[in-house]
Amino acid sequence: MKYGIALATLLVIATVYADEELEGVVAYIKKPEPREKVPAALEPIAPQYENRFGFSFDRLVFDHNKADCIYFALDFWMPYFFSNSRNDHYGALYEGEVRLGYNLFYNGCDHFTPLFGAGYQYNNVGEFKKAKFAYTEAGFRYYHEINSVLGWGLYLKGLAGHQFGSYEAKKFAWGVDLSMPFVFRFSRGRHWDITLEPFYLYMESNHKHQAVFGGRGNLGYQF
Repeated sequence: MKYGIALATLLVIATVYADEELEGVVAYIKKPEPREKVPAALEPIAPQYENRFGFSFDRLVFDHNKADCIYFALDFWMPYFFSNSRNDHYGALYEGEVRLGYNLFYNGCDHFTPLFGAGYQYNNVGEFKKAKFAYTEAGFRYYHEINSVLGWGLYLKGLAGHQFGSYEAKKFAWGVDLSMPFVFRFSRGRHWDITLEPFYLYMESNHKHQAVFGGRGNLGYQF
């Protein structure tokens, strides 16, 4: 009798234990796998706008530069410059161009815009005498926002086309345009900015070449 009671007790304990283990296994199987936390998108450190219009006595520029969107620009300028050639001559330099690209925005503060475009240049500096160029271009624009007030960038583009309108018409021409803008934003909402853009421009055509250093500054309004 005693052995029967002991055996029944052991069977009950074993059954309860087995049920608990089974419930634990089932709960483990049904337990959903933890989802990886996706980091929230970084908030921009400065206000972002879709368009910018810049102007000064020697430049007019319009940029459609909405973040993660098609980039479009019209740019006309006649900068102050210093020429670098065997026969320095400080004449006139005018340029107008249209640009198209895509504005990538990341890290909440960086813009990278691969682009292409076309333009016209009148160059009467140094070795070029009233030279006129029609060209296509390809390059990129990188801009970094340090905070809501200050920013800097690096713009690089290669130019390739022909000289026209003179005895050297249809001569192949190529060049490089490199600039580094420094931007100071102000006013409530940071709509207004002052941009100072030192640049280096090199052009070569028909064994003639000319390097120019200068600046393209303007007052801008973003909206």
